[in-house]
Amino acid sequence: MASPHRRFLIAIALLLAVTVVGTLGFALIEGWPLNDSLYMAVITISTVGYGEVRELSAGGRLFTSGLIVVAIIVIWYSATSLVAYLFEGAFLPVWRRRRMERTIRRLAGHYIVCGAGKFGREVAAEFTGEKVPFVIVDLDPERSDCAGDESLLFVQGNAEEDETLLAAGVKRAAGLVSVLPSDDANVFVVLSARQLNPALKIVTQAAEQQTVRKLEKVGADSVASPYRSMGRRLAISLLRPSLTWFLDELLDRERSSLQIDEVAVTENSPLAGSTLRDSPIGDHTGAVIVAIHAPDAIRIPDDNTAIAGITVRPGDSLVAVGTDAQLARLREFVTGRR
Repeated sequence: MASPHRRFLIAIALLLAVTVVGTLGFALIEGWPLNDSLYMAVITISTVGYGEVRELSAGGRLFTSGLIVVAIIVIWYSATSLVAYLFEGAFLPVWRRRRMERTIRRLAGHYIVCGAGKFGREVAAEFTGEKVPFVIVDLDPERSDCAGDESLLFVQGNAEEDETLLAAGVKRAAGLVSVLPSDDANVFVVLSARQLNPALKIVTQAAEQQTVRKLEKVGADSVASPYRSMGRRLAISLLRPSLTWFLDELLDRERSSLQIDEVAVTENSPLAGSTLRDSPIGDHTGAVIVAIHAPDAIRIPDDNTAIAGITVRPGDSLVAVGTDAQLARLREFVTGRR
């Protein structure tokens, strides 16, 4: 389907073509001068109802009738094209942009995705599946890998600039993901975001291993190395294919009934200060606790202590595997809302 701009140009070309054909037609059929033929063509095409310039012959009247029919069709097409051009090509984008800006200004506790390439598209898909609010920052959203989805919120601009991050609500955001193709760009984004919001949770990627420490120094909470992760995954796929299948099932929300999630333990949680063994968490929820994530480290069982014997402290997060219903019961149990 032609774009509104292209339809508008086609409409103008058709109007000019009908005018030229009408002018030449009257000049050839009636033998009128070009100025009279042009005037007659214009008043016929516009259907203003003025009288004939001169007496028409039978052939002239037949030509005029045909010209009127064609003119009505062309004028109708031109009118609809003009409306589409003004609305879709001018008014609608402005209205959408202003509505998006108003929505972003009202956001708080949301997430910011810097970069709408292949990695950014996957992050956006995961956030959409989790139903969490987020904003995507990209230099050219219409040509990005996330283009075409009108449900997404975009800020067009350079994520390395403070003004762009402020427009995305970085001071009110809960977290930021920087997945720009350049390590240097990610460093600048992390540095700027950390200065603008010291409490922001920031995760990013690094193509080069030597950049990881630099990103951590400027404020990144977590740095992923795609090449290193992919290399390990390929090796595990060969050595432990069942493990790879299991992890894929856990991460695929559309195919698998099992999910992996984390549940925070608060000060008021009935689980705080006790061990998993001492609580009826398994009987009440059915979820399997595979690790306990403390603020300073991941507490996993060792040779001498089973995970059930680890004391759960406020601020810990329980990493659990289960169905959606089991994980929901786990959240209710941990928060004491059962």
